[in-house]
Amino acid sequence: MSWKPRIASAGLLLACALLTASLASLAIAPPLVIDGNEEMARLEGLTGLGTPEQPYVLDGLLIERRDPSAGVILRNISNPTILRNLAFVGCEEEAIRIEGCSNIWIIECAFEGNAVGVVATDDCSDIVLTLNAFRGNSTDVAATVGTVDIDDDHVGNWWDRYEGIDANGDGIGSRPHLLSTPLGQLSDDYPLIHPYDGDPSSVPAGQFRLETRLTLGEVQSYATIVETSIEVSTPNSDSISSITLHGTSRSEVLSAPGTGFYEMRTSLVDPQVEVITDGETMQPAQSSGSVERSLIHRFGGGGDNVSTPSSQPAAAPAGYAGAPLPVRPIPIEHTWTDAFEQGPEHIGAERGRVLSRVEYRLDRLEDVNGRTCAVLVSTTETTIRAESDHPTLGLLTYRGGGVTVVKSWLPLDGGLTLRTIQESEMSIRTYIDGDQTGATSTVMSIRMESPGLRSTATSVP
Repeated sequence: MSWKPRIASAGLLLACALLTASLASLAIAPPLVIDGNEEMARLEGLTGLGTPEQPYVLDGLLIERRDPSAGVILRNISNPTILRNLAFVGCEEEAIRIEGCSNIWIIECAFEGNAVGVVATDDCSDIVLTLNAFRGNSTDVAATVGTVDIDDDHVGNWWDRYEGIDANGDGIGSRPHLLSTPLGQLSDDYPLIHPYDGDPSSVPAGQFRLETRLTLGEVQSYATIVETSIEVSTPNSDSISSITLHGTSRSEVLSAPGTGFYEMRTSLVDPQVEVITDGETMQPAQSSGSVERSLIHRFGGGGDNVSTPSSQPAAAPAGYAGAPLPVRPIPIEHTWTDAFEQGPEHIGAERGRVLSRVEYRLDRLEDVNGRTCAVLVSTTETTIRAESDHPTLGLLTYRGGGVTVVKSWLPLDGGLTLRTIQESEMSIRTYIDGDQTGATSTVMSIRMESPGLRSTATSVP
């Protein structure tokens, strides 16, 4: 399949009949020069307000040039701006030249047969390229390190010169793609194995593209149950505690600017907590609930906390969005893996590490409330190796690990996760100065379930 028809099938090249006369004329007109925020705001076909929540969006142009010139020149633009679904073919200079700009995202664009794909001058900052395709350019990107990011810490771009492999099945290369540009070396740490094609009709039969696609103001509330059992054994005594939480988990989309990131607010409203220790009902700590703000990515990676005002943990059915989703269509039973490391502070230690290896699987499709969902299963195996210095006891050593299994129901037509079940079992042995005969053993089991969707609403502020 040739490159140009493939772009057209993905919707990146719009038919001339659908373009306005001014946009169609770009193939023979001088370069499109946009100088400053005011000129950008007046551009025909532009959408958005130029704010972080609603950036300017220039979408769906074919710029095919044969004269010795650039395609698009952006100057002195600081308002958040997205260039999306643009195709640049045969520019004999730069396809896009960016001068004195910041807050520019170039997403899902195609660069083919240009002298240079993207140029950014040294006075630029926060220029981000993701999910673009670069083929047959003399130079793909020319920029100084620090002015341009060629990935967004979750996904990068497709490069015809990339020679890496996809070792874990997530559609991302297993090693970075390095660009030695005239102005410095850039690194795409998440290069794509195949060009990204956002057209639903391009997905092969029997395969599915998993993406988190949310709407600003989207809200869902869930009935949530969390059951925790903690068994502590010492050489002299044993203790068993059970903690049961009932509450309502509320997830709300605070920001969906189109860059691939969403800001979420998850609230656990009026939790009811019951604590039983060694058969005796205890008075739980009073809490009015919790609020957690986090960032998630369209391909699930992330889950970074923006703020957590309360120490009470939020039980969020949308939590599976922290899992990395494959940047490629996948069939049922496809598996992909991930591995990550957490610091010793994760378990209250001073030195060491907590290692986790995860296997994800698209288990099946299932109907939930009339919507087709992908049922995703993740199995995490965790290993703990850590230690601390106690002022009176001496060296404390922690050894242990466990397994966590999460099942989530992700709607294929977009929106928040409709249901989540989590089951975890973790055990830790703690001993002093290497004496394992006097170790304290702690076994913790957790089951969290959002048994059903209580309500859903969408409201745009």
